[in-house]
Amino acid sequence: MKIAARGRKEPIKPSLDTALVHMGKKYPELLLITDDLRDAIGCETFIQRYPQRFFDLGIAEQNMMGMAAGLAGCGKIPVVASYATFATIRVAEQLRNDVSYTNFNVKVVSLTTGVTFGQGGMSHQTFEDVSFMRTLPNFTVLIPSDAASTYQATMAMVEHSGPVFIRGGRDDEFQVYDGDCPFEIGGSNVLRRGGDIALVACGFMVYEALQAAEILKEKGIEATVVDLYSIKPIDKACLYEIADSCKAILTVEEHFTAGGMGSAVLEAYSGRWHPPLKLKGIDDAFPPIGPKFALREYLGLSAVSIAEEALALLESI
Repeated sequence: MKIAARGRKEPIKPSLDTALVHMGKKYPELLLITDDLRDAIGCETFIQRYPQRFFDLGIAEQNMMGMAAGLAGCGKIPVVASYATFATIRVAEQLRNDVSYTNFNVKVVSLTTGVTFGQGGMSHQTFEDVSFMRTLPNFTVLIPSDAASTYQATMAMVEHSGPVFIRGGRDDEFQVYDGDCPFEIGGSNVLRRGGDIALVACGFMVYEALQAAEILKEKGIEATVVDLYSIKPIDKACLYEIADSCKAILTVEEHFTAGGMGSAVLEAYSGRWHPPLKLKGIDDAFPPIGPKFALREYLGLSAVSIAEEALALLESI
């Protein structure tokens, strides 16, 4: 757990490409693989810099993941970048049998999770990927919140020995970190402190949680905001600390509440006292198609809705 600075509200783009270029220089065995999505993954700098280390396998996702496992077995560091369902659900068997079971050094980056590609609909999004990926033995699961943390997560992913899953987005998101972005596998960042309620968020909900904390402050409620970017392993020390310092906890994620980050938090508290805790995410139904920010409003994943949920939770104590 580390204290980190909050940044500006300007929309920014992910920096997977920048990090891969840097790590590609350090690790000549680093490869990039995709499935007919060269333009969509936004890694053209890496591709131009290392054309012999890029593979576009077309619309053959199971083959893509199997090939990645084989390359990892030969000492390479394959990074598989694709749309959400193509990188997880469609290749579930290969992830389980070829990567997880063997503990091969495959890196999976999913780029349209939650409603970040709202117009793509449920066939191109995932709302159950965290619940699946964190159950796979040997996998590390990371969920960065903006460009700076995406860069740090990618660097950590490549440095780590073993399979890693990064849950990312598509297009612009708002900036959370301004310069300093502490990041380590198994860690988390406390972005602000307050003794009334803790808002534990991951991914692009971290920004919404910070805005919700500002709304709560206007109502006399002081909120702690935690960027729980490492879901597996999870930062139990941070969770135990906020349990001792806050009256209630609200988890916020752009994922089904069943089996996601909130469930991981509850599991971390297993056998230990914690204050009243509520999970906020996507209910047991697929969201409609539409622009992502409008969908977040519709799903109750905006700052205003988060603040209202936090107030209701405190009033119920």
